[in-house]
Amino acid sequence: MPEGGQDELAELAHSFNTMASTLASVEQSRVELIGNVAHELRAPVAAVRGYVEAAQDGVMAHDQALSAIQRELAGLERLAGDLSLVSRVEAGQVELTLQDVLVAALLAQVQDRYALAFEDKGVTLQVDAGRAGLQVRADPARSAQILANLLSNALRHTAPGGAVRVGAQDAGGGVRLVVQDTGTGIAPEHLHRVFERFFRADAARTRGRAVAWA
Repeated sequence: MPEGGQDELAELAHSFNTMASTLASVEQSRVELIGNVAHELRAPVAAVRGYVEAAQDGVMAHDQALSAIQRELAGLERLAGDLSLVSRVEAGQVELTLQDVLVAALLAQVQDRYALAFEDKGVTLQVDAGRAGLQVRADPARSAQILANLLSNALRHTAPGGAVRVGAQDAGGGVRLVVQDTGTGIAPEHLHRVFERFFRADAARTRGRAVAWA
């Protein structure tokens, strides 16, 4: 609607246009979410079908096929859990259990979880917990989940022989956790979208880093 003038009709037109723009953005996000979830589902489903057909044709041993199918099903379970968590967060049903957490213990937990995966791919994982006794007020489970997601992405996009570094620093009354990698990174034009749910920018990644504040 035209917004010329300084009267109440102009203000109404401006409000209407703002609302229409917001609704269009929400609809676009909904379409992208459906597409991204469909993409996430398509790969493991296709893999399971392939393993079943390979076992039926005798190309793959049944035990080997069952192990591969189990791995793909675990991925689907994680995706279902992620979707459930997103729904609960948006509904305000996720409660945080805040407590004083030693940063060194938090990073050690995540390092232990991913040490084997990094070793298998040939990527070096470096952890620097900062000064001794550094603490943060946070939910330890959710904090570990955030770091795990960042490390998983860093590992996925870092080639063998590369390195991923996790560091902690004092930051004006808080703690800054930095995850850096020598991988493909994220293109500058996609940086403003990295916290959108299920957003993917794999094809356009450039060297970069992710920062989490606590």
